[in-house]
Amino acid sequence: WMHLVAEAGGEQRAVQSARLLAGFGLEGDRNVTAARASGAAAVEPEAQLTLIAAESLEAAAAELGRPLPPGISRRNLTVRGVDLDAGVGRRLRIGEAIVRGIEPCDPCGYLQRVTGIPGITRALVDRGGLRCAVLEGGELRIGDPVVLLED
Repeated sequence: WMHLVAEAGGEQRAVQSARLLAGFGLEGDRNVTAARASGAAAVEPEAQLTLIAAESLEAAAAELGRPLPPGISRRNLTVRGVDLDAGVGRRLRIGEAIVRGIEPCDPCGYLQRVTGIPGITRALVDRGGLRCAVLEGGELRIGDPVVLLED
């Protein structure tokens, strides 16, 4: 799954494809739009792209006793079958693009406020996903493989 938020605090919208821009993130996402409007040369690396594992959402949903749809985490990409913890400090190929895993993307209190789901932040601790810097841009499409690369 792929989600964009056009403005801070805005609704997430699911998309089938988007262009990932080196040094910025997904075209149409709020961080990219704001950076370009201000004339910034790039977006902070940890704010360029976020991923979460579908398996993490499923485990959190089981803990909470309610379904958690893919976009609920407010991460850009929801992937399946990828060990995102192993991606910290490593390069990943996503579709045509290359990114570098920077750090875990732990949830914050904002997620609880915006979703209104009691306990969601706690349920996603240590399963919040991965923050990535975009090294090489390219088109991303739903279903593109996510592959950890050897350095």
